[in-house]
Amino acid sequence: MKNICLEPSPARCRGFTLIELLVVIAIIAVLASILLPVLASAQRQALRAGCLNNLKQMTTYTQIYTDENNDYFPTALGTTYGQWDPLDEQSNWWAAAICGGQTNYYKSFHCPAVNTSITENGVTWSWGFNFNLVGYGYNSFFLSCTPNAPATLTVSGYKFASVANFKRSTARHPVDLLVFADKQPKPPSSNPTASGTLWWPHASMHAPSSTGNYEGVDTIRHNAGKFPGVSPVGFSDCHVELRREANINPPVDPQSGSYQGLINSQYWDPLQSAGQR
Repeated sequence: MKNICLEPSPARCRGFTLIELLVVIAIIAVLASILLPVLASAQRQALRAGCLNNLKQMTTYTQIYTDENNDYFPTALGTTYGQWDPLDEQSNWWAAAICGGQTNYYKSFHCPAVNTSITENGVTWSWGFNFNLVGYGYNSFFLSCTPNAPATLTVSGYKFASVANFKRSTARHPVDLLVFADKQPKPPSSNPTASGTLWWPHASMHAPSSTGNYEGVDTIRHNAGKFPGVSPVGFSDCHVELRREANINPPVDPQSGSYQGLINSQYWDPLQSAGQR
């Protein structure tokens, strides 16, 4: 039998019309607009979970440290009055103390949201295991300031003291006491410093800050760079949780002396000198 090649029908050869292509593109765009925010949210949640795990490890290291050091919290930077040295920022600071110099512990101090160079409040920086670039702040004003810089501060009639060493067991409510949280470095970008210390006198994150240093808990890193947001926080009783900006930082710098600087002081001051506000 002779083979017969049948020509395809016109209907079979017809391609997509312009309108059909536009409809498909529109559908894809709608799906993308729905899925991308969901994926971004899932990524942020994963980073927050990693950060919470880091803080859990850090609070555990601190508990072990205080158990072995007469109940004292570690000194933020340097160990002896008048003998601070710039090298302390590399090897003689709170994180180096609580991990005992074990380099395999360093990963616990690296926030997963800072895996590249990031910019916060005009400061561009990258992570490093040192006092300036660690990206996790320690409640140093109250728990153990740099020994050569103790201080007192009066806010709306209440007097607060920064001490060289604070005993863990002296905290009035350990479940409320902030120990570690996300912290951005102080400007300028050419020399970012002190991301390892949360300094309560300058802790307002609301712009404009009276000092421009923004030394409170960083609540934008895990909130897609938007303010206000949330931050993972580690407490003295070793529990960790996400805290909203309004539930951890003062709305104005306590250094201003305004009564508003007392808001949330109960989470910073281990003695809760101004009560629960």
